Amino acid sequence: MYRLKKFLLKKIKQKGYSLSKQQARNGNETNPLYYLAGFFIHNGFKGDLVQIGANDGVTNDPVRKLILDFKIPSLLVEPQLPIFKKLQTAYSAVPHVRLENCAIDNVSGNKELFYVEPVSGYPMWASGIASFDKATLLKHKRVLPGLEGNLRKINVPTFTFRQLLQKHDIQEVLILQIDTEGYDFELLKHITSSGVRPKLIQYEHKHLSFRDQSACREMLTEMGYAFLTKPEDTIAIYKDQAISS
Repeated sequence: MYRLKKFLLKKIKQKGYSLSKQQARNGNETNPLYYLAGFFIHNGFKGDLVQIGANDGVTNDPVRKLILDFKIPSLLVEPQLPIFKKLQTAYSAVPHVRLENCAIDNVSGNKELFYVEPVSGYPMWASGIASFDKATLLKHKRVLPGLEGNLRKINVPTFTFRQLLQKHDIQEVLILQIDTEGYDFELLKHITSSGVRPKLIQYEHKHLSFRDQSACREMLTEMGYAFLTKPEDTIAIYKDQAISS
């Protein structure tokens, strides 16, 4: 029986699939970032929320509810102009939210960004994904037929993270949300090297290699962070600050 199971698992893996234990998904799920943010805010911690890769501000957005409920001052960054215009609409009546149409990188200037051309039959989220790395976007080709022929590229303006904070007069970052389709570790290296230590960081790990996932955790651990792992994202908590409160 064991040999048969091993043989079947090998064949499934060769086809690009994997097996996982089925779990019940009915009922509302808790968003741990929301409650952690509430803990910090209600315990007097100050600072802004910065979201890099804000998309349209609505679709599968991990921070919209806490931005609206806690009225935390927020800066949302989105490089794709058509998506950015939707983001403007989503927050047009929210005075404590500022928006920036750019990408964040370790140097300022311009950089080539790959994105998905909207195609009939693609899910809504497809038009919102973009990356500096074409190979990362191609990971979606199993669910987006003909993806390679529907990838486009544009040049977008880039700011360093420090330039972004200075432009918007942000003194302290309380919450950092990153979703940049595989560029998250590079951004975290850049952001933390500038001395910024958000109390909460949520970044997408699903497009990172195992080596980069491990290296990212090691880097943040040395800075005093502890972790909460979700299926596609990691929440890093600045534990020294949390404990001292």
